[in-house]
Amino acid sequence: MQEFDFGGAIKALDLTEHAMRFVGTWPPKNFQPIFLFFLIYLIVHCTLAIIEIAVNITNMGYVISCLMENVFNVVALLKISICKIKRKSLAKFIDDIRSDFTLTNYYYDEEKMAFINYNKFSRKFVIVLLIASFVASSILSELLEEDFNLVILLQLIGSILQFCIVGYDALVRSADGNTTMLLSFLFIGSAVACVLLVYCYIGECLIKESSVLSDALYLCEWYNISKEEKKLMHICMLRSTKEMRLTSGKFFVLSLTTFTDQLFGVGHLYRDTEAIIIILNIIHNKIDKLCIPCRLK
Repeated sequence: MQEFDFGGAIKALDLTEHAMRFVGTWPPKNFQPIFLFFLIYLIVHCTLAIIEIAVNITNMGYVISCLMENVFNVVALLKISICKIKRKSLAKFIDDIRSDFTLTNYYYDEEKMAFINYNKFSRKFVIVLLIASFVASSILSELLEEDFNLVILLQLIGSILQFCIVGYDALVRSADGNTTMLLSFLFIGSAVACVLLVYCYIGECLIKESSVLSDALYLCEWYNISKEEKKLMHICMLRSTKEMRLTSGKFFVLSLTTFTDQLFGVGHLYRDTEAIIIILNIIHNKIDKLCIPCRLK
């Protein structure tokens, strides 16, 4: 029964554990040799890439190729470093998640089952249990925000750099008549957009679930309760206005609205950039035509 209810969530957590164990960053257990191996490897790789870019800084095409290759490595290096630095708080966060994967914490499979289970407790005990669960969820969301806002910011910066670098290369080559790069840009851009969509969708789900409390308070029979209970309900409604949310480095909130705004912004940027590149190419061609007689003389 328990495996049936939480099998998908447990499987997702197990996959995360396998991936983080592979690079030695699984918070509950320390894998120092593996972590040091990947840390040194990424540091050496990124350092060599920086040196290579500095040596060939005048070759813009080569610099763009190096950036396209190493943005992911830099983001990976920063991510595993943050996971290692915050391993204690992340270990507590994972323990809190595992403690939620028990059937005794949930009674909403069916209305009849919920009725039977809730009648096993007194009314006050159920209220205390609900309040404790809400407080625990609030603390868990704050811990999630505190530990992952920098990771999300790094992911966002890396994705934007990938968009800009690949998009610039695609626009330049398409202006020269080479349309092959556009297919690569569409593939890479779709992959990056999917990653951003996952982050924003998780943030949207957190906002939506945190707003359920205020909806439940609004829909209850508040007109049949005492004045004292109405005051307490008003306090609960004020608290529910503070949404649980994920941010990107505390700069902006992750949501589907943010995702669509960013996509439209990138689209307008590419449109304007393409127009500028076309104009610059026209100017460059005209200058070349004017300079041909001078060269012949």
